[in-house]
Amino acid sequence: MVIYSLTPRRKANPKKYVSLSRRRAQWIPAQPIRLGAGEKLRIALVVSAPNNLAPVDYATLEKNLEGLVTNFPEKVELLPISQGNPEAINEVLEEKPHILHFVGHGRAKNDEDEEVEELALTDPDLGDAIWVGADFISELLNTHKPALVMLQACDSGTLSSKQPFFGVASRIVQQNIPVVVAMQYEVTNATANRFSRKFYEEILKGKPVDIAAQFGRRQISLGATLFNRRDFAT
Repeated sequence: MVIYSLTPRRKANPKKYVSLSRRRAQWIPAQPIRLGAGEKLRIALVVSAPNNLAPVDYATLEKNLEGLVTNFPEKVELLPISQGNPEAINEVLEEKPHILHFVGHGRAKNDEDEEVEELALTDPDLGDAIWVGADFISELLNTHKPALVMLQACDSGTLSSKQPFFGVASRIVQQNIPVVVAMQYEVTNATANRFSRKFYEEILKGKPVDIAAQFGRRQISLGATLFNRRDFAT
């Protein structure tokens, strides 16, 4: 079951504290992040930039994540950037990151206009795109399940009018991963970076993920969009 929740967090100013999230019941409750004494939150950045697709700009995101390490040195650790091929992703998962942040391309329809749930990984030898389905991505995450997966890829959170539980994000949640943050439609890198920077800041301040996501949406709305576009809700 997919549930849309719109829950005021405080009565004094409900508009500011409304959280919008899609929830799904699990047979086995997923476990939240539990850090040991002195343990830092580990973030793994995976960048898939195939030669035959549009460039993937991740420089600003990398700078923002490095800024988090500077501002929260006792709380967060950024693992070395992983290239977006299956072997590299498997290797970085062996480091047991708490958060996996994927940057790349996604699609909900293929060249034949058929509904698909795919991300573009990178061929390690040729450098071209390998379009893989959500089942393949979910299988990669079987060796280690991050507590949070961020999909900075177009259509990664898209739903289908024909198929229940459709989409990469939904498939990953089925692997009993507590939280997946994904994009329903295409947004600019600037919008995605603005959201993720604020989202991670609030997480490190101890905010729940749904509230952190709401702060991230608000940060988008404070930019050039000013609610004139759908980016803040995407």
